[in-house]
Amino acid sequence: MDAFSSLIDHLPFVGITYGNFKISHLLYADDLLVFGEASLNNCRHLKHIINRFSNASGLHMNLDKNSIMLPKHFVNVDMICRALSLVPKDITIYLGIPISFKRLKISDFSPLMEEITKKLSGWNANLLSLAGRLQYLKFTMLNSIAYWIRGAILPKAVMKFFRKTASKFLFFGDISATNKLHLVAWDTVCKPKDKGGLGIPSILALQYAFNCSLINRIYTRKTPLADWLLMIYLSHWKPLDTKASKMWKSICLTAHSSKANWIFNITPSSQFSFVWDYWCNNNRIVDLHPNGINFAKHVVSNLIADGVWQLPFDRPTDLVNSIINVSITDSQAPCLIWNSNQKAKFSDFVKEFSSLCPFVLGLDMFGTKGTF
Repeated sequence: MDAFSSLIDHLPFVGITYGNFKISHLLYADDLLVFGEASLNNCRHLKHIINRFSNASGLHMNLDKNSIMLPKHFVNVDMICRALSLVPKDITIYLGIPISFKRLKISDFSPLMEEITKKLSGWNANLLSLAGRLQYLKFTMLNSIAYWIRGAILPKAVMKFFRKTASKFLFFGDISATNKLHLVAWDTVCKPKDKGGLGIPSILALQYAFNCSLINRIYTRKTPLADWLLMIYLSHWKPLDTKASKMWKSICLTAHSSKANWIFNITPSSQFSFVWDYWCNNNRIVDLHPNGINFAKHVVSNLIADGVWQLPFDRPTDLVNSIINVSITDSQAPCLIWNSNQKAKFSDFVKEFSSLCPFVLGLDMFGTKGTF
């Protein structure tokens, strides 16, 4: 498949271009997503690439397992589909996760719900003790949910289904049990052991941990996803755009709630937003100097040369003084650090969420619902 990737990169196929961002395809094993301009000429180029690869390798595309997705209100749907001999669909599956231009429905999560139901049924429930069922939940259902969370926001109805199913499996060993009283609330079960729970991460904890790990990767690794998100949204700490995706809104809420845990380390390659990120001695430029909003699209690395600050002369004096007092560290160090831990893991983020559980997961000391 590397040969196919090389053909797309070097032949005249037009991928997606937005500003300085370009992407034509994503490839993992034998799963392939191709992004491109929806024109007949571009379809011919893609068809030529597919045929050339097939003739050279002997591998052929299975039309029954492939489809095409086009934007809403696109006019020449039939013409494009005929050119590629593909069937248009509103939703497709990539690496087991549904992808769609539209918001996913509950029915789109039925494969996950069926998978969980199958795993928690049968001999597993009948032969395992309570401790065994607890471990089985941690390493089967939660792993499946954690994988899906990386590609989709679970609807509340789906989350409720998992809570109900997991609770029946753990306490009764039978997910079909009815009219049985749960003596312990599931939110309590999901608390850490030192707070009276059994240490099972809740779905909210898994979502929080994924969001934190994504925030960390966006600033510490150069990837197409990081380039795309920072170009479109500029920063996690920027006021939310009403048109932002549900996934991005979730990430931003996590960024704000976890802000105290992040340490901003300025390096020559830092991709922090000049205006919106808390890189200036734990402050934002927009808060220190409201006029800085005029430089909203600048990144910090643009103001660093040879390891020192290089600021334009037209910047206000007080703004310049605030910036030059920020030290620049070695380029090998990560620019974003979690609680002084340069190699924070998924479990570290789950642990942090669990520390908030008296407020987040249930009733706080004043008897009001958590709002995270």
